[in-house]
Amino acid sequence: LTLRILCLKRLQIVRFSLYCLIIMRKFSFFCVLLAVLTTMFGCKYESYFEKIQRQAKEYTELKCPYHIDEYTIMDSKEFSLEDTTLIFNYTVRDRLDDKSVYSSLLVEEFREKTLMSLKGDLSCKAMKERGIKFSYRYRSETTGEILLCITFTRDDYE
Repeated sequence: LTLRILCLKRLQIVRFSLYCLIIMRKFSFFCVLLAVLTTMFGCKYESYFEKIQRQAKEYTELKCPYHIDEYTIMDSKEFSLEDTTLIFNYTVRDRLDDKSVYSSLLVEEFREKTLMSLKGDLSCKAMKERGIKFSYRYRSETTGEILLCITFTRDDYE
């Protein structure tokens, strides 16, 4: 009788062990499946340039149009992945909304001041280290025509 009880207890232990093994296998399979799905669909790698593009779009959505002064409005900020250029789009009005205002001397002086500002801008340091171009476009409020476009490359701001 005690031998029979002992055999039954061993049988119960074996059954319980098998039951635990089956559950562990199912659990392991579930964990592996969860890890694979998380890797495939949960993680999207964003390159540095894609990050800048996303941030420029977010900046535009949150802060634009932004009135800089009575003549200038910042319309948007965008990033071109093709030529790695950060573009600032402005609209000018009233006295600045005239092509004849933009003489070569004024444009050169404006270019120098903008370049000095860019060189001193620490928020652009990482972008400058990667050789990103910076472009400033000024459009006419009345015609939509680009009146002034200034682009700086790594050679300019280093």
